Amino acid sequence: MEIKFTKKGDDLYEIEFIGIDLSVVNYINEKLVNNVKFSASLKEHPVVAEPKLIIKTEKDPKKLIHEAIKDIIKELDKLEASIK
Repeated sequence: MEIKFTKKGDDLYEIEFIGIDLSVVNYINEKLVNNVKFSASLKEHPVVAEPKLIIKTEKDPKKLIHEAIKDIIKELDKLEASIK
């Protein structure tokens, strides 16, 4: 798994998730949507492309992604605990 951050313009970033399923990227997008000016997840081709996030923010995109992933882990831990 790898994440590549590319600045595309003023406050605009493209984040490529290599080896990560689109559903995970969609979940991260859901967490980001209220903390950024714009956020969208996409996969340009279902077989050969890697999923991406496009975000527009004045904040540090790496920190935002890290916080979103931490929130997701907390939610999944609660879900796992409810199954036991």
